[in-house]
Amino acid sequence: MQDAARLHLKWNEFLSVYGGPKSRIDDLNKAAPGFFFLTQNAWRHDIILHIFRMTDENRKVLSIPKLKVPPGLANEFKGKLSMLKTASKFAHTLRNHYIAHRNREVALQVRPVPDSSVRQIRMAIAAIDDALHLIDNHFTSREPTMYEHLDMVGGANSLIWIIRRGLKARSNDLENHRPMMRFDE
Repeated sequence: MQDAARLHLKWNEFLSVYGGPKSRIDDLNKAAPGFFFLTQNAWRHDIILHIFRMTDENRKVLSIPKLKVPPGLANEFKGKLSMLKTASKFAHTLRNHYIAHRNREVALQVRPVPDSSVRQIRMAIAAIDDALHLIDNHFTSREPTMYEHLDMVGGANSLIWIIRRGLKARSNDLENHRPMMRFDE
């Protein structure tokens, strides 16, 4: 459940930065386009690797497919695992062909980089939540955990606020013919 919470935190923060309105992306591109391009790729890869780790079927790792469940849950859990495997297949393909390993055909552009989308990430996260909730609910009778509002103090929203303030200050400096501030330290 803690791994799921960390995944949701990463995803929620990612969406706060990159999934907002076009004006937010425009602000990021005005402030530091190269930095935010690299950050977006690294962050997205980290989320995909997180999904991979949680759904890895290697018998030597701790992951959802390797959880031991009470016999009364076995059949239902097997169904959840089947849905999870389908939903996370894109993460396994991306990890194996592009992120963790460089597939020869992908590197030589014989084949395209394996596809991934916001929809696929959402579906994988939902399948992870569904499988974990089955087990959690069995032992605690709790409702599904609500991760939608999970965020960090000093996280993405703080960064966006600072960027917008900085862009306004820079625009004001240009309008008033003041030299732009330099931060060489």
